[in-house]
Amino acid sequence: MIRYIFSSFCGLFGFLLVSAQDTLYYDSGAIRSVGRLVNGQQQGVWIYYYPDGSLNSRLSYREGALDGEQLFFGFSGTLESREFWVNDLLQDSAFYYYPDGLLERHGMYEAGLYYGLWQFYHANGRLRQEGSYREGLPHGLWLSYYENGQVRDEGFYTNGLESGLWKFFDEGGNPTYEGHYEQGQRVGQWYFYNKSGKRKKWRNFH
Repeated sequence: MIRYIFSSFCGLFGFLLVSAQDTLYYDSGAIRSVGRLVNGQQQGVWIYYYPDGSLNSRLSYREGALDGEQLFFGFSGTLESREFWVNDLLQDSAFYYYPDGLLERHGMYEAGLYYGLWQFYHANGRLRQEGSYREGLPHGLWLSYYENGQVRDEGFYTNGLESGLWKFFDEGGNPTYEGHYEQGQRVGQWYFYNKSGKRKKWRNFH
């Protein structure tokens, strides 16, 4: 019986050494973070606080690496961003917000890099820009918008550089300029549109 009690106590003591709740503090004595350590590594959900005690972030770990949903908050308590991580790399969906809670941008990550369609918004909630990424670089068709919703410009990127035909518009939706890019540089004949909407030669880029 004594041997059983001693063995149970040793097992419990060993578990406490392996897995323990940890609280870190600011120099002021305010709590900085609370979470669980397993074999000296962060595991599970950790809560972080600003010096005034308000919530800073809610992060998830697996064996010391960020893994799972990560939430970040501003000083006012509003959600600033919601990300998903896998083994310390950004992966899958991500959402970022203005201080008033409106969506600022959202899209996907792959291995820590922008991937696929991303959309960016004006502070009034209207779409500001949208386009696709490949390996962290803009690639494919991109469009930008004015705050009133009218298209500002549209064109293509190839591996992060402007390419092909680009068109530009004013806030009323009328065309203003157009021309071609090659590897991020203007090339060939560019045109502008006069007040009557007629296309005129502007400059020739060599």
